[in-house]
Parts: sequence; C-alpha cells; structure tokens
Amino acid sequence: MRTSILLVAVAFALTGTTAASAPNNADLQMRCLRDRTPDAAIAACNTLLQMPDLDERIRSVALNGRANNYYAKRDFEHAIQDFSEAIMLMPNAMLYDNRANVYRSMGKYDLAIEDGNKAIEIDPNSSYAFEGRANSYVRAGRFDLAEADYEQALKLGPERASLYANRGGSYFLSKKFDLAIQDFDRALALAPKDFGALINRGEVYRAMRQNDRAIRDFDQAISLAPNFGSAYGNRGLAYASSGQCNRAISDLGKAFGLGAVSYVALMTRATCYMQVKQVDNALRDYDRAIMIDPTNSGAYNDRGSAYGTSGKLDQAIDDFSTAIRLDPNSREAFQNRAIAKQLKGDVEGAKSDLARARELGSTAN
Repeated sequence: MRTSILLVAVAFALTGTTAASAPNNADLQMRCLRDRTPDAAIAACNTLLQMPDLDERIRSVALNGRANNYYAKRDFEHAIQDFSEAIMLMPNAMLYDNRANVYRSMGKYDLAIEDGNKAIEIDPNSSYAFEGRANSYVRAGRFDLAEADYEQALKLGPERASLYANRGGSYFLSKKFDLAIQDFDRALALAPKDFGALINRGEVYRAMRQNDRAIRDFDQAISLAPNFGSAYGNRGLAYASSGQCNRAISDLGKAFGLGAVSYVALMTRATCYMQVKQVDNALRDYDRAIMIDPTNSGAYNDRGSAYGTSGKLDQAIDDFSTAIRLDPNSREAFQNRAIAKQLKGDVEGAKSDLARARELGSTAN
C-alpha cells in the first residue's frame, strides 16, 4: 500500500475542516492519520469515530486512516470493513484503490481488479489508479493487461520510481528479463536509495545467471537496509549459485535470524552444508524445509541422501519411499532407494527399484 502517498492526500482532504473543529478533534485527526504506531493510531481513530455529530467527510477520512493501520497490522478483515464503510460515505478513487491493496494481500485478485475498475471509472486520469489495477493484474498472472495499465499510468504521470519498479516486477515474472532490467534501472535513477528495487534487480540478474551483478546489487541493498533479511537471503542464494557455499551459509543464517525463512533458502543452505560435509546441519535444514512444505518430494529425496551419507540407511529408505509416494515418477528417488537397499543387503528390492528407474529414464527420453 502506498501509505505515504495516501496520508498526504488525506491530510489535504482535511484542510478546511480543522479550523471549525474543536482542538481535541483536530488532534485526534492528526494522531489517527499520522501516528507511526498502528495501535496508537487505531485508538485515536476509534475515539474520533465515537464523537457525536461527526462530519461525514471526517468520518470517511478517519475510517480510511484506521483501515490503513489495520492493513499495517495485517488485520485484513477489519481493513476491508473500514474501507467499505468509508466508500459508502464518500466513494472516491483513492478508497477503492486502497481496498484493492487489501484484497491483493488476501489473494482475492478478482475483487482487487473490480475495485481497480471502479477507481478508474471515477478518475480516469489517475495514474495511481492505473498503477493499482496493474499491480492486481500482476498478482493474477495477467501480465499483458498489467503492462498496458503501467503504460497508461506512465502516460498520465507523474513519472515515479514505483511505476518503473512495479512494471519491472511484471516483466521479471513474465521472464522478460532485459525489459525488467531497463525498468529497474529507470526506477533506481529516480530513487537511488530504493533498496527494494536493488533487491529486485539483483533477482533478475540472478535469474539471468549473472551472479556477480546480482551480488553487487544485494551488497548495495544491504548497505542501505542492513536489517532487511531478504537482502541477505537473496545474496546467499546468489553465492550458492556461484559455488561460494561458505558465504552462502553465512548469509542465509543472517537472513533466517532476521526472520526471512523460506523453503528454497533452507534447501539451498542444506545443499551447501552437504557440500562442505556438515551433514548434521544439513539434516536440520531439511527437517525445517519439510515442515514448511511436507508435500515436496525433492526435500525427502535430498534428506534421504543425507541420511544415506551418514549411514542411516533405514531413515534414508523411509525418505526415498515418501518421495516416491509423493512423486511416483521420480527416477532419482528410485535410484537412490535402490542404492540404499543394496547397501542393506536387499538385492531383490534394489533390482526392482533400478528396473523402475530405467523405465522412467526411457520414458523421459
């Protein structure tokens, strides 16, 4: 949500009402809209909304302010309720755009797009409304429509970093990497300290296997936001891709410590631990990855290999069997289970698994 932009707009909307309001009313309005602590802002909004004979415009603005703070707390249901009530009082493009932001965060992309349509219908000259709908199209995977809306937003202006960064994200997801780089370059020319754009451009470079460039962007992002876990996580993935496992392990550890934990990052660090022969650490990461996604056959297959390396053949066979149950066409899992069975002395079982692996191999060819 473009909260800073929205708060500026709301502050201007209040001009002309504060002079006629009692001082405590004006103070409550300011705290409702400007307090940096969501709970404190919500409390101020609550008090303001309970005042008798409150002007409808001020009530709508207060509901918008409270909804923004509910959104900041990820209390999406209450945010939707407040934005909806505010829209009933004073429908405008900004409120529909705000509610669309919440719907996007809830994964309700069709509703977000509907609100984007309403925002544009009310104000067809709003660059922000087109950008908001474009963001919803991106989340829905409708990249062509998103790119058309970003283009219209750029035509309407003003030119701003968020537009280029968001369109760059759309290009990245649709695998138009060169166009994505161009847009992130434009975004960073307008906002050189936008660490989010640096991280995203780094991710594009990583997808293009240009790990050195990716790492440089992540370095710069970390210098700007040293407590942002995703920057360390993405740099760790880039280090791993370039074969620098010790650095990858270090960065991924920092990312996890800052709360940026993901299945991919855990699996990557586990693989690096295996490469540097720290099997016990690898097993712990595989355990955590499986807790995040217990339906991914690859995690069981890889953990099974780690168990096999440490001589725990029964656990290895159990994991390979689970991998096969989740993915009956996993040639690698059949091969690995065959090796484990062979080491356990189950010659016939090993032969059967190898035969199945060969069948799957010939099918793949």
